[in-house]
Amino acid sequence: MVVREMEDGGLLCIPQPAHGLMAAQFCRYWGNERFARPALFDLLYAAVVLHDSGWTQWEERPALRDDGVPMDFLHHTDVAEKIAIWQQGIQVAWGHHPYAALIVTRHAAHLYAMSLKSLPFSPEERAQIAGFFEWEQALQAKARAHFRQMPELLEGMEAETLAAHTCLLQFSDNASLRLSVPWPSGSLLGCCPTGGPEGCVDIRFCYDDTTATCDPWPFGVESFAVTMTGYRLAESRFADEAAYHAALAAAPLYSQTWRVEQR
Repeated sequence: MVVREMEDGGLLCIPQPAHGLMAAQFCRYWGNERFARPALFDLLYAAVVLHDSGWTQWEERPALRDDGVPMDFLHHTDVAEKIAIWQQGIQVAWGHHPYAALIVTRHAAHLYAMSLKSLPFSPEERAQIAGFFEWEQALQAKARAHFRQMPELLEGMEAETLAAHTCLLQFSDNASLRLSVPWPSGSLLGCCPTGGPEGCVDIRFCYDDTTATCDPWPFGVESFAVTMTGYRLAESRFADEAAYHAALAAAPLYSQTWRVEQR
């Protein structure tokens, strides 16, 4: 769950799969003269849509924090549970296509590798994350075996293509979260692949209430719309999960749209 504080004191609860659809809107038009669209783009797009699908079952009965505020992905700190959620979502993606699942797995592994550098995990939690890395390597080997007789998919296993796909998932994920949480405007979205001699570049992402801009512009259209959708709650704290679940079931659907344009 992405939980956004609203100006009236209420909350907007954005299910993680809805966030995946929003992220995909940032991926759909990728590619122009400066930013090449990588091979197997349709499978990358599927990975972006599905990358948080493991949360679907959790969000049927979402939890509260200790202070009664709805739990979001930022405050959910149970490493074992989150790894299980990642693995469940990766299995869902595998059912759509093994390559899409592989990209989601690499995305998760990258997030854990970055977290290990900045968060004070316990020895037990570090062992759990190491186990996930081993699981990711086994899945990659399984995918290679599947693709052995399929040259077009083996091309996707090349280091440069895998890296480009992983970075584009990260770009789409981060751009969506910048608007949804929200995170500060004007930040850099790093390591965006050009597919050419430039290698990877940083893209500055700015936004206000109606418009978002990217500099440099990585898309093949002049502008496009991105919509955030969630459930609007009047309250920000609940006595128990039953009250929270009832409020979610009765909550009206809310959306906000930004026009993404060149700076």
